[in-house]
Amino acid sequence: MARQAVTGNGYHHEKVERRRSLRISAPFPVRVRGISSTGRRLEFYTELENLGAGGLFLMAPQDIRDCKRLRMILWLSLRRNPETPAPVVAARAEVLRIEAQPDQRLGFAVAFTRHRFV
Repeated sequence: MARQAVTGNGYHHEKVERRRSLRISAPFPVRVRGISSTGRRLEFYTELENLGAGGLFLMAPQDIRDCKRLRMILWLSLRRNPETPAPVVAARAEVLRIEAQPDQRLGFAVAFTRHRFV
């Protein structure tokens, strides 16, 4: 499947879809934790960019380039009220790639190594 994408310079090109499963794009809240290769602890909250059967894509508000494995909590709800019940997924994941974004954030894709509903 191909889809049209616009690059930062305004040129259009066809982007080939390599995913085998559908993706969900919704700004679900996510807590990310990890430990860098130098022992630095990492924790931040962000929003989901997209979710598939095997992993997800997020934006990191800080540098995660030296983290290979992460733990995440994903709330499958758009409501920000902690009193509102929502399905929650706990996951362990391996960082597949990191992409610099025009707004200085880092986008990163992860593959689940373990996940479960909690």
